[in-house]
Amino acid sequence: THEYESAHSIVFEERLASAPGNEQTSTFRLVAPDRMAFDIDGGAQGIVIGKRRWDRDSPDAEWQESPQTPLDVPTPYWSKASRNAYYVAPSTISFLDPKLPAWFRLRVDSGTGRPAELRMTAAAHFMVDRYESFDEPVEISPPSR
Repeated sequence: THEYESAHSIVFEERLASAPGNEQTSTFRLVAPDRMAFDIDGGAQGIVIGKRRWDRDSPDAEWQESPQTPLDVPTPYWSKASRNAYYVAPSTISFLDPKLPAWFRLRVDSGTGRPAELRMTAAAHFMVDRYESFDEPVEISPPSR
């Protein structure tokens, strides 16, 4: 949690499914303290910077600007209420977050202690995040007109 929350930037790929064969893959870019961009493969895109947000339904659609409650990023999916943590494999921890509720399986990079892969299982919600970078230069800016 500390490594995640203290990062200036994080880039990760997320695969989300509600059932076998029903999944989408997205790339997320987070820059502290309040910038986030996402790109769903072949679909919607979004950019959040402070109190402003831009969305579009497809890569060739027009951007739509709207107000946004500022985000606090990076923030992990799991909460401080997580419990029942166990080492289940080398550099791998399994734990329950009863607030969601969801089970997590987190593999960390043994050299840095940072997340490498996160698997979350909740009701009709199966997610796998693969972390590509921490604290690398990441640019998130308003879309060009």
